Amino acid sequence: EERRRLRTRTPAPARSRTKQGDLPHLLHDLVGRDIELRRAEPILRSPHSRLLTVTGPPGVGKTCFAVELAWRVAGTFPHGVTFVDLSLVQDPTLVLRFLARSLRLVEGGGRSLREQIVDRLAPCQLLLVLDNFEHVVPASLEVADILSACADVKALVTSREPLHLT
Repeated sequence: EERRRLRTRTPAPARSRTKQGDLPHLLHDLVGRDIELRRAEPILRSPHSRLLTVTGPPGVGKTCFAVELAWRVAGTFPHGVTFVDLSLVQDPTLVLRFLARSLRLVEGGGRSLREQIVDRLAPCQLLLVLDNFEHVVPASLEVADILSACADVKALVTSREPLHLT
């Protein structure tokens, strides 16, 4: 049901100036989450925060919340927002491959995907939205590694369970 609410719609004029990559648009406005959004926005805008995880049971609207939050803070990130849907990924070893694909990187050339991802992201001020991470929680250490190597990259993650990262 949540996926049906994510459809392409014409972005609001203020949003059209941001580099949102493949960030989906909500079909309808998010209702009843204003307090949570107002609390989460400063966290993602803060220079001291690198990772925000939105957790909860299935169907509560984690994806819609994260997408709305990403749209609200997109202007904070000069290199935009990259949305990675991990709902079909069951193998944690494939997370870097999906992230690389979202960044339009080509596997190969004698360099690991991690190295290519870090090289691409290190000079960027970018927000990664990693959706449906509950299927690949063991890959959270790889995400933490990438964040530590890329000082101006932040991650907004949705998951049914916490990632246990600081």
